Amino acid sequence: MQKNTNECFIIGSGRSLLKLTSEEKNYLNAHPHTLAMNKYLLFHEKIGVIPKAMFIGDFHFPAHKVFLETIKQALRLNFKPTYYADQYYKELFIKPFYRPYWNLKTRYNLYRNKSFFAPLNVSYEKLKFFKATLRDHPEFIWGESLNDELFFQRGSLSTALNIAYIIYPSCKIKLVGIDLTEPECFFEEELKLRSDLRDTYYDELAQKARRHFTAVPTQAGTVLDKFPLIKEKLKIKGGDLFCCNPNSLIVSEGLAEYVPIIEA
Repeated sequence: MQKNTNECFIIGSGRSLLKLTSEEKNYLNAHPHTLAMNKYLLFHEKIGVIPKAMFIGDFHFPAHKVFLETIKQALRLNFKPTYYADQYYKELFIKPFYRPYWNLKTRYNLYRNKSFFAPLNVSYEKLKFFKATLRDHPEFIWGESLNDELFFQRGSLSTALNIAYIIYPSCKIKLVGIDLTEPECFFEEELKLRSDLRDTYYDELAQKARRHFTAVPTQAGTVLDKFPLIKEKLKIKGGDLFCCNPNSLIVSEGLAEYVPIIEA
């Protein structure tokens, strides 16, 4: 089946991924433009789709473990996905250390508070870094390249959208597994055996609200409030934003239209 290179996919962790058909999985595996988020690669075998690129924007512990284990997982694959990571990981794990005092202090605190020893030098050939340090900024910040400050508002999806806009220019962005209607992810059962990868702070907020952490209301709003602005940015370059789950909160609230993964 011919792939549409004018589209790209952001793959989340919603349980709708468990309902992908074999045809949809084959299509995504063969597609050149797929970006998956956070813990996805650690449990990708449950879905059967290997993304061409990975992304991590969170650095709230235990995201450090997710970052390191994702690299180990990627090294085992025949195809090595490009890994986009927040500059926090570059400053903590990659030599030379540009902020030695910050590096030592952060390592000390991680060991004292979390019993986590940060390795001194991490190596993965296809690592790329970005910065999204102005978190939940009252103004809408949108980067035009990985050298710019990228958008971040309450959750990884915000920055993933900005990265997809940069690395897959002029594409129709399709959201896959971005459900937001429930706090559980597709690897919920596996996390029971890997509780060390579970962020209890985020989980408690999500469970209390009975929806994904990204969509939990805050005084500053959520990334969903910025969808009209994001769509404007995409359309300037000929792109657009759609969702591939008709039951997603994004579709039910009218923030993006539903389209199937494979369009006729």
